Amino acid sequence: MTLRIAVDFEGGRAAASSALLATVGESLAPLGVELRLADSISDLQAGDLTVRVSAHPRPWYSARRCVEVSSLTDLETCLQVLARDGLGETLLRGSPREWRTAVVRRLGPPLDTAARLYLFGAGLVGRQAAGMAASCGVVPDCLLDNDAALQGRSFDGISVVAPRDADLAGATVVVCTGRHSAAITTQLRGLGAGRVLSLSEFCFLLGSPSFPDHDYFADLKCNRLRYVGLIARLADAPSRDVLAAVLTHRLTLAAGPLLDACSDDQWFIPEVFTARKDALFVDGGAYDGDTAVEFIRRNGGPGRGMELFEPDACLAEAARRRVASVPGARVHRAGLSARSGVMQFASTGGMDGAIALDHGEVIDVVTVDGSVGARVTYLKLDVEGAEEAALRGARRTIAVAHPVIAVAAYHRAADLWRLPAWIDAHAQGCTLYLRHHTELAFETVVYART
Repeated sequence: MTLRIAVDFEGGRAAASSALLATVGESLAPLGVELRLADSISDLQAGDLTVRVSAHPRPWYSARRCVEVSSLTDLETCLQVLARDGLGETLLRGSPREWRTAVVRRLGPPLDTAARLYLFGAGLVGRQAAGMAASCGVVPDCLLDNDAALQGRSFDGISVVAPRDADLAGATVVVCTGRHSAAITTQLRGLGAGRVLSLSEFCFLLGSPSFPDHDYFADLKCNRLRYVGLIARLADAPSRDVLAAVLTHRLTLAAGPLLDACSDDQWFIPEVFTARKDALFVDGGAYDGDTAVEFIRRNGGPGRGMELFEPDACLAEAARRRVASVPGARVHRAGLSARSGVMQFASTGGMDGAIALDHGEVIDVVTVDGSVGARVTYLKLDVEGAEEAALRGARRTIAVAHPVIAVAAYHRAADLWRLPAWIDAHAQGCTLYLRHHTELAFETVVYART
């Protein structure tokens, strides 16, 4: 199918730009893209894209009926991404019902609760997946792991065994690791596994309401034009490649696109990180201090200071021990939000403790603006779905200090566009990057620097 694009030139510039439009159209035609002037189109189908070229385009996140760009070059860059593997056709012409039907058709029969089920990966993700499955009435037979140190242990009553010691013939195995999933899938199939699923595919078949996959299709339907605009707004080709891969994964739940998109250097990609003696690092969602330690290593020291925020009492104490000898490092047992106060927090003892609406322990929440001030040079946020609130609480700091910003953009489906949009609106003149750091649906991060 052809992806038809209606191009509207603001201010009556169509005649002067028609030759250039024809040239761009010729370069895109082999990719299955057809460009035409908007005022000459009478046969656009539902889902075809209208783009306005404007000297002063409205922000990409305000798109309703059309996408606005500042030049045909931006348009060409965007359409080259949309033309890959039919992404534009699927995103712009498809519907949630069609996307869901395609996934069901690809995955085949539903889970057989009477058949053997194994989860590969006895780390945090695998254990979380086991708990999620149990909440849906599906109990895994065991956890598989190649790590001999984990084999023979059990978590929540589920044993960990070596893959070679499990009867995989005809069984379903879910890969719950962030790296090496292709090699693991090959290993499992070589051992006779009948069906190997990614975690996203497993959650889809479970119908789990606790995994963001169930919101993907609704978000893509409502915000597809915003995602097209974000493609044009991102600063470099790797960022656009990552967004295309994440969108393709969300449309299909196939794991393949994420394998190619995965990169190292989480939180400290070279495009935004520069070692500074005057650095002041703020870590929202500090866990046990692991990211702070990595910052020190990369920065050649802690700089002027480090402010770590972690609401889980045990993890905050672990972070304190970890940075106890670091000059200027402070650990706050508190969450970050839009305003100071108290909230309820559902602690898990792991990376996924999160603000809760109606259960959990009461914790303090503070703002970056109120507790750190405008001296921040690097702001990292991974606060399990409360990222936008934490950004609102750092609004003055961002406006005055212009820190590098690194924010997890995957806890909620719409975070993939909402968080870049918030940063774009409040960090004036910033450059936006997007990276993905696992082979799972997790760890998409938006980076910004001014």
